[in-house]
Amino acid sequence: MTVSFTKDKIEEIRSRANIVDVISEYVSLKKVGKNYQALCPFHSEKTPSFSVNEEKQIFYCFGCRKGGDVITFLQEASGISFVEAVRQLAEKYGISFPSSSQGQAQGTPYETLIRINEQAIAYYHRMLVERPEGEAGRTYLEKRGIHGEVWKVFKLGYAPDRWDGLVRFLASEKLPLELGKELGLISSRKGGGFYDCFRGRIMFPIFDVSGKPIGFGGRDLGGGFPKYLNSPESPIYKKRLSLFGLPITRKAIRDDDRVFIVEGYFDLLSLYQAGIFPVIAPLGTALTNEHIQTLKRFTTNFYIVFDGDPAGQNAALRSLEMFLDQGVSPRVLLLPPGSDPDEFIKIAGPQKFHEEAKQAPYLLDHFVDVAVKSKDISNPYDKDQVIRTVMPMINRIDQAVVQDDYIRRLSEKLMVREDHIRVLKESSAPSRDGEGRHYVSDNRREEFLLTLMLHVPTVIPVVDKTQVVEDFSDPDLKEIAVIILEAFREEGTIEIKSILGRFEERLRGILIELSMKEENFGSLRTSLKDCICQIKRTSMKRLQMQLTQEIRKAQDGRDETEVRDLTRRKIQLSVQERDLNNTIGALLDL
Repeated sequence: MTVSFTKDKIEEIRSRANIVDVISEYVSLKKVGKNYQALCPFHSEKTPSFSVNEEKQIFYCFGCRKGGDVITFLQEASGISFVEAVRQLAEKYGISFPSSSQGQAQGTPYETLIRINEQAIAYYHRMLVERPEGEAGRTYLEKRGIHGEVWKVFKLGYAPDRWDGLVRFLASEKLPLELGKELGLISSRKGGGFYDCFRGRIMFPIFDVSGKPIGFGGRDLGGGFPKYLNSPESPIYKKRLSLFGLPITRKAIRDDDRVFIVEGYFDLLSLYQAGIFPVIAPLGTALTNEHIQTLKRFTTNFYIVFDGDPAGQNAALRSLEMFLDQGVSPRVLLLPPGSDPDEFIKIAGPQKFHEEAKQAPYLLDHFVDVAVKSKDISNPYDKDQVIRTVMPMINRIDQAVVQDDYIRRLSEKLMVREDHIRVLKESSAPSRDGEGRHYVSDNRREEFLLTLMLHVPTVIPVVDKTQVVEDFSDPDLKEIAVIILEAFREEGTIEIKSILGRFEERLRGILIELSMKEENFGSLRTSLKDCICQIKRTSMKRLQMQLTQEIRKAQDGRDETEVRDLTRRKIQLSVQERDLNNTIGALLDL
């Protein structure tokens, strides 16, 4: 059985849910012209750059470029999955979902998935705490120094080394086994039936921000492969959004106004057991932008505590760009080489850990130090390389005073004048892939035409008829325009909130930003004709230049046939360019 919501039901939710009402529960909105404005809930700012359009039912931040519809907002603001956001909106607006007879007995698909995980947690935990089959798990945890109190807090469990323990238990609870398979707890046998996926493993339940169980991690005890087996992504579990321990430690994170980020389950458990409560761990994946956004709801003081080996240190350095782009400068605890947080806290103790935290350098300072030490700074060429390595990161700092301080200190370290560093600073300014800046196309006319299509969809058939999108030079705008044309052909209309799902995240941000722009289109028909003509004329000139180069190449090669063919094509193109106004005018019926 596949857990999904029909397109019609999702559209009903989008039409019934008022985005202004929903967002007003998170920020204070103020009406400014056609839109509502507020300080962005996703990044720190002093001047409002967050905008909500009630008519189009979309939001967009011109600072961090987050945007989307009411479902997207709820996902981002609450750190929940698409399914959970849809479910919450359905409950809020009294929208019911049809389900099978089995679903009616168990509740909505989402609720059934959660219930299966809840029952799996109870099964695994009982095996660990009460049953003889859990002896291997108890022995292992005690050997690792993790005490029973922590088992209960985190609901740790043990999956016995048998093929059908969980299968039988779920069946006895009359839970749909197909959904257990979808969650990755069990799998199908070739000859029919199911078997347990987790066997002979310590089980770590994973919860979403609200405390609902969404997945598991399992540590093998018998030298099997893989050592760690994690739940696959499912309708309720997305690794990039999920953090181990967060529902349990978030109060401590908020109260202490800081968070320690570790790599593994046992790193977290050992720190927590030692009284260091504001700690989380990503789940078998590198730290993501979504993780940082979720944690920023509780604190902006981040401490990275990765392993002391090169791999751990490199992982910490790789995360620096994401942090800086989100206005956060994390600190890093530099553990002894070969040590990890689990070992360190047991050997050195919590007091030493807190001492290390007090003197932990900023990750950017550490990045600069590593760059400087990796080169011979008595060599001017190496100095240049250090500056080119470091400046893209310094450029990501929003605060001018902080940027200046880093440039001053770099100048002192390298004994290079600040003005020389600043010259390289300008040339190494990052694009950030659109983060933190407005989208600007090199071709203003293409941007204008696409904006016109979004604001006045009635022009889309005309744009389609002229095939002007094929002449776009900006690849992002061209891809967006092609998708809009396809959607219009299928639906006969365009609603921004309904087509967002057709775009990848980067293009979605551009689409929303353009749809929120307030353009003065002037005389619509004249503006449309002039814009299309200019785009096509520019495309023709590019092609003419290309043909000229090809003709010269053919002449150098004394290929007279090729020269005649290319020259004929160039003349035809010139004639088309000369008649362009009349051709487009006829197509537009002008």
